[in-house]
Amino acid sequence: MNKTLHDLLHRQLRRAGIAPDAIDLSAPSWARLLDGVSRAYSDADRDRYLMKRALEVSSREMRELYDRLEETQQIAGLGSWSFDRQGRCLEWSDECARIFGQMAGDVRPNYLALYKRFAERDRAQLNDAMRAALDHGTPFTLELRLYLPNGSTRWVRLMGRRANATRGDETPVKSNENLRVHGAIMDITPHKLVQLRHAIEHTITLLLADSTSALTASVMQQIIQNIVETLGWQCGAFWELDERERVFKRRTQWTDGHRRAAQFYALVPNNLPAEASCRGLIPKTIANSGPIWVTDILADADFGPFQEAARSASMRTAFSLPIEVEGKVIGTLEFFSRRIQQADPNILQNGRFIGRQISQFFQRRRAEAALRESEQHFRSLVEQAADGFYVFDAAGQLVDVNQCACDSLGYTRTELLSLHVSAIDAGSSEEDRRMLYARILEGTPIALESQYRRKDGQTFPVEIRISSIAISGQQHFLALVRDVTDRRRLQDHIHHLAYHDALTGLPNRAMFSRTLNHVLARARRQNKQLALLFIDLDRFKNINDTLGHDNGDRLLQEITRRLLSSLREIDMVARFGGDEFVVLLEDMVDVNHATTVANKILAAIDQEYQLNYQPVHVTTSIGISLFPHDGADESTLMKHADIAMYQAKAEGKNGYRFYSAQMNAHSFEHLAIETRLRRAVERGEFVLHYQPKVNLQTGAISGVEALLRWSHPELGTVMPDKFIPLAEETGLVISIGYWVLREICRNFMEWRLQGLPIVPIAINLSPRQFADANLLHEISATLRESGMPPEFLELEITESTVMHNPEKALQILSSLRALGIRVAVDDFGIGHSSLSQLKRLPIDIIKIDRSFVQGIASDNADAAITEAIISMSKRLQISVIAEGVETQEQHDLLRRLGCDEYQGFLFSQPLSVTDLTPVLRDNMARQKKEPAPVNRLAVVRR
Repeated sequence: MNKTLHDLLHRQLRRAGIAPDAIDLSAPSWARLLDGVSRAYSDADRDRYLMKRALEVSSREMRELYDRLEETQQIAGLGSWSFDRQGRCLEWSDECARIFGQMAGDVRPNYLALYKRFAERDRAQLNDAMRAALDHGTPFTLELRLYLPNGSTRWVRLMGRRANATRGDETPVKSNENLRVHGAIMDITPHKLVQLRHAIEHTITLLLADSTSALTASVMQQIIQNIVETLGWQCGAFWELDERERVFKRRTQWTDGHRRAAQFYALVPNNLPAEASCRGLIPKTIANSGPIWVTDILADADFGPFQEAARSASMRTAFSLPIEVEGKVIGTLEFFSRRIQQADPNILQNGRFIGRQISQFFQRRRAEAALRESEQHFRSLVEQAADGFYVFDAAGQLVDVNQCACDSLGYTRTELLSLHVSAIDAGSSEEDRRMLYARILEGTPIALESQYRRKDGQTFPVEIRISSIAISGQQHFLALVRDVTDRRRLQDHIHHLAYHDALTGLPNRAMFSRTLNHVLARARRQNKQLALLFIDLDRFKNINDTLGHDNGDRLLQEITRRLLSSLREIDMVARFGGDEFVVLLEDMVDVNHATTVANKILAAIDQEYQLNYQPVHVTTSIGISLFPHDGADESTLMKHADIAMYQAKAEGKNGYRFYSAQMNAHSFEHLAIETRLRRAVERGEFVLHYQPKVNLQTGAISGVEALLRWSHPELGTVMPDKFIPLAEETGLVISIGYWVLREICRNFMEWRLQGLPIVPIAINLSPRQFADANLLHEISATLRESGMPPEFLELEITESTVMHNPEKALQILSSLRALGIRVAVDDFGIGHSSLSQLKRLPIDIIKIDRSFVQGIASDNADAAITEAIISMSKRLQISVIAEGVETQEQHDLLRRLGCDEYQGFLFSQPLSVTDLTPVLRDNMARQKKEPAPVNRLAVVRR
């Protein structure tokens, strides 16, 4: 027996409990046994060795396979797990541990602990699935929300099935006590978030689409519920801005039914300030203009009124998103969770989308509401418009009208919409309308006048504006139709007033002139005669002043009636104003016809009138001019008829005269001017011009002289030398002079209000006005009523007026001086004043006559007289003004002689009030810039 076998045998005997020495190993029988055992043992040992080697190889390969499986699970994101029901033992792979947020080998998996990691609302579902798998062998696949230790959320797909436990002999065990469930787990967070986002978006889109008018509390509650349940949070609310009260009001909220969630909103106020400076979730959202995430409410010191409520209700994390319209936050959606959760970018991204979607809804609804309001407003305007609105299609069928259209035509809306445009448009033919519509379609809006027909058949004038519009893609036309009946009447009335006398209804001067020129043109072509009769009532002013203007108007109306009764229908009579009438006789066969008409007129007017129960007699004077004998144009014929009329008055009145070339035109013109002069004041035909007076040393305007002008509608501008002597002769100069005084006072006060330089104003007193007993009273009363200071009024009287009665003049001038008024002697040097008398008079200014000034540079005598006047005035302490200065040479010489002031065309001709104002303002500005004396002056030309 070899040594190895012998030792092996002894070891086996000892293992069997047999002492080695109890057996004789040397006996032959044992030799055979040992030989057989040795062979058998060698075979078994070899097998065991081979098995051991096989197990060693298998274990290594299994480990490599397991490592490859773990790597594969990690790559695939798929973890494996196994749960033994009997031992409540849970085993997991490394990838499974990672999915649960654990490092492999960090902690032994515990079923109950991991069970609580799943969201509350998912636990019942998991529990039911595990029980069904263990009890009934039902496999399951679940998608669950998993909360990780770091506070984040993960979605997993959990798959499992039952596996029966076996004994060592691999006989199945039927008892449920030894069953286990094994399966796999997969992280599906990215896929699930996309799915949830699409689900939320789809649900909200449907809810918004179904909400046709406004987001009701019910709709918003469904939106909040959908978001809360999807996120697995506990509650949410919608706050809307009340712009009038400037607060956010909680319109609705939703909770998951948990007592604490309901308690949370019971503790939060219903109204919160809208200011971004306040504390809380809403102000944060407003300030951020985007979603806000608060990880831990209790740790946020700025959480404001929510913090105490959150502590009581165990709310920890909050999420809010703004609802904006036109860049302004008008509401917020907020959500709360009892778990502390880190900011989730996916939820924030979803929140932005949801916020935009709801914001767009609000903006769209606001736009729609504004559009509806605008449409209602427009419709209201259309219905209340004073114009008719007619909409008709391309065929001319009416499709819409407003109430004004119905009222103006007398139809109901239904009746009118059944009509074609041709039924109401009486002023256009079908062809006219067809051409009109073609022009409109070319892009040209049309305005025209036409006639519309009412339901009763009557027509009335209208103004129409038509343009093209599209309705539902179809071409239509919109006509704005205005009833212009009243305007036409007003236009006719205005036209009548423009060409007719308001009192008598007769044609006025403008109408007569236009008609006369047409008649003259026709008479020339047809070689016919015509006559003009210029009629002026005698003593009408006396009747008007005695009985009053009302009776005077009634008299003129009765005279008009009598004139018309004396003429043919083809003849024309016009009133030129006052008591002047003109008759136009056409188609005369000879001069006798004019004589006959004149006699009829004289007879008709020279009859008794009853005015205010008093008998009144009036006569008239008529002047006659003939075409073509006395003139070929309107102006000549009118002038000659006027002269003939004054000839009739001069010869005793109550008669007529034909114009003749032998008449003394000058004398008749003189009479005509006298008559017109009497009416000039009451007709406002006088105007004032002002000529500046200039200080010779400084160049500043030192005063102005008022100069009277007469602007007559026929004679044009009449200069004073044409009418002042006549006014003096007739006494009219007194009333004219007081009008001038009132007018200069009014102008002075206006300039004062405008901030213009305050300078004296000089006016001329005629001899007759100077002798008027009421002179002092009228002047003082006018100054007092106007407010003009007396020291700014200068009265100019001629040298001859003073010398006519020196004692009387002294008395009047002293009284004027006592009032504070300055007195100037005009045209000095051409009268016959006595120096002894002159020094006694209270005179402030002497004006050197222009005849000396004009020759001062060329005539030694004029220069000497001028120098003497200046020298004498200086000794008497009287200011000197030179009139009629027209050249710079005259100006410079007067300045060297010591003259104080001058006036004349060198500086300015007489100016109207309008033209004088800027001259005064410019001169004032120039004096401020150039206060020092100047040698040359700015010349004003008008």
